[in-house]
Amino acid sequence: MSDSLIKVPFHGDTIEAVAKDGSWMASLRRMCENLDVDYWTQLRKLKEKPWATVVIMPMVGADGKNREMAMIDRRTMTMWLANINPGKVKPELRSKIEAYQCEAADALDKYFNEGAAIRFKTNSMDDESLILAKANQIQSRLLGEARRENLELRASNEKMRPLALLGEAFVSADGTMSVRQAARHFQAIDKRMNCDTVYGILRGAGYIELRSKAPTVKAVKPGYLKPVMSRKANGKLDRQCARFTAKGVNWFIDRFIYGRSQGRLPGVA
Repeated sequence: MSDSLIKVPFHGDTIEAVAKDGSWMASLRRMCENLDVDYWTQLRKLKEKPWATVVIMPMVGADGKNREMAMIDRRTMTMWLANINPGKVKPELRSKIEAYQCEAADALDKYFNEGAAIRFKTNSMDDESLILAKANQIQSRLLGEARRENLELRASNEKMRPLALLGEAFVSADGTMSVRQAARHFQAIDKRMNCDTVYGILRGAGYIELRSKAPTVKAVKPGYLKPVMSRKANGKLDRQCARFTAKGVNWFIDRFIYGRSQGRLPGVA
């Protein structure tokens, strides 16, 4: 992330902060100046606290010059502000310190997470521009969320596309599908599911006879496979073979491709 200071407006002051490792750190000196408390005293106190994280960082200031600055993270900032007693400062600064204690960390969070930290005031000539800025901020966030939802929807559609093709195939047939036809559609989900693999899985699980392509009672009774007679080239009946039903296709995908059955899947390494 950038090591340049970011200025966040807050109650007429400016809080200087920098993004670091997915979070942010704030300038201790600048906040001490805003609150009219001694910087060196506060820095010494923080270095003595076991809960404080103080990092001396090389920073690029507003004037473009490099300088080392003491930066504190959100947790340290919150604890430090909570330990400043408003009753021990100048009366005109008490409301400001209380505002810092209540809102400063939230304002920085909003700036880094949403791109702005806007605080609305009543009877302000800047209300219109602030409202527009807030609207732009919300619009940007909503557009980002819409993009993510669109990507998720496209991924879901791609996952469901093979099932839609299967449905079309059944509509154009007699309600069944050959193992070879089904395998071509299964491969759209899992490329390993060629015809030989599908037969191997069904035989290994006891749904097709070992020495033929006929379905067993185990497959026919629940309606997964349907026995039909194949024909020779001359049109004469040849031998019995298995064809998938619509129920059987969904069952095979659910059990042997998406792997929702219990235990080892027969025929799948």
